[in-house]
Amino acid sequence: MGQCPRCGAGYNEGDMFCGSCGNDLRVAQRPAVPMPVPPQQPAYPPQPYPAQQQPAYGQAPAKKKRTGLVIGIVAGVLVLCGACSAAGVVGYLWFIPAKNAITKTETSGGPATSADSGAPAASGDATGEAQTGAQTSLEALKARLPEGWVYELTAERPTMKAYRAGPPASEWASAYVVEKGSSGWTVTSEEPYNAAEGEPAAQDDSKAAADLVKQFRTAIKEGRTSEAQAMTIDPLHSDPASAEYANGEFVSFTIDKTEVVGDGTYWVYDTEKRKTYSAKWKFHVAPTEAGLRINELTDW
Repeated sequence: MGQCPRCGAGYNEGDMFCGSCGNDLRVAQRPAVPMPVPPQQPAYPPQPYPAQQQPAYGQAPAKKKRTGLVIGIVAGVLVLCGACSAAGVVGYLWFIPAKNAITKTETSGGPATSADSGAPAASGDATGEAQTGAQTSLEALKARLPEGWVYELTAERPTMKAYRAGPPASEWASAYVVEKGSSGWTVTSEEPYNAAEGEPAAQDDSKAAADLVKQFRTAIKEGRTSEAQAMTIDPLHSDPASAEYANGEFVSFTIDKTEVVGDGTYWVYDTEKRKTYSAKWKFHVAPTEAGLRINELTDW
């Protein structure tokens, strides 16, 4: 008699199902089939790994040799040094002639002279080189005079000065005009001195000075005060009279005369007529880099 594998109830041999739980007893009554046993593989003894030799404590591992790399670097440096040396030699050989040429020009001594007359060459002459401006008119003149020459001022304006010069204890030999430009003072004219003709005279701008005063007075009369003030410089420019409003009182004016002053400036005289009175004024006109300007107004 056996027991049901599910509920444990007993059953008789030959029963197909359990009378208690209905379990299929045919599976339990089948004979066990032995499982095949796989053939046993022969056991091989484990092979030990080769032991790696460790450096002793405190001892650095041996470094790989880099002899080839070092030799290559040294060879490259030597080639580079040789190329630099060759370039330096070529540059030095080129620089020597250039330096000699510059030194020859700078140490030639004395002012430049004209190839025909032997006199100092004028600015912008056949040499093709522009003359550099000097700080003062005397500096510009002395740079052009032969060594030892004496000179004398003969005419003067704010932006132009005339000189005569020559060897000491001798007649005057040359006449010079020195003018001030944007780059400084330069000699703009050099001629043989002629005592009969005299020295170069300053340019007479008396008519231009009178025209400037006429334009100034017309602008005041017509109320164009900003235009009138633009024709002046200090101290008159800062005076309210330079931008006076006529307010219809200014009737007319006449230019009476122009006087040339020795320093190259001018006095222009006029007579003004207003509705209630008449007055006489004189205007001081001076040359500037921007042209003639009025810088003073007073009665006469």
